[in-house]
Formats: sequence, C-alpha cells, structure tokens
Amino acid sequence: MLGQDALPAAEDRPKSIAARSRSGARRTRRRAKIERNCIMPNPKRRHSTRRTANRRAHDFLSAVGLSECPNCHEKKLPHRACPKCGAYKGRSVLEVKEEK
Repeated sequence: MLGQDALPAAEDRPKSIAARSRSGARRTRRRAKIERNCIMPNPKRRHSTRRTANRRAHDFLSAVGLSECPNCHEKKLPHRACPKCGAYKGRSVLEVKEEK
C-alpha cells in the first residue's frame, strides 16, 4: 500500500504541474456549472398547421424567366449566349458542335 510519501508534495513538484492539477479541477467544475445553467429556449406550444402553412407560403420556387434567341428563336436564359447557335447580342461567341 502506498503512503502519502510515495507522491512528492506539491511544494516539491515543479510549479507548472501543481498549478495545472488544481486549476484543471476548478475549470471543469466551473464549466459543468455553466452548462447546467445554460439551457436553450424551447417553444412553449406547438405551431398550428395554419401558422406553419402561412410561413411556408413564400418558400416555393419561381419559374425561370426565359427569353427568345433573336438568331435561332430558341428559348435561352437572359444575358447568356444561346446554347443552340452560340450567338450573343447579334454575333457568334461560342463554337457549337453539330449533333449527329
């Protein structure tokens, strides 16, 4: 059985180890106390179906606004080169590969 003289006294140990052992215990106690007191807020009542539906009324996706290519009259995204003919603002910008 080990007696108290098996471990060196706090004064005999290097200061950093003695300080670390005491402050570490204090720090964990403080952290546990803070974690117990910090409870996240939870709703008191559930939201009704109507309230939820009203909130989600604006969550839908809007349709993409397509414009017509003046060169080949295909639908394309505005302010972009036409993927079909490669034209943008009346001139050829992209080289389009022909389909087989």
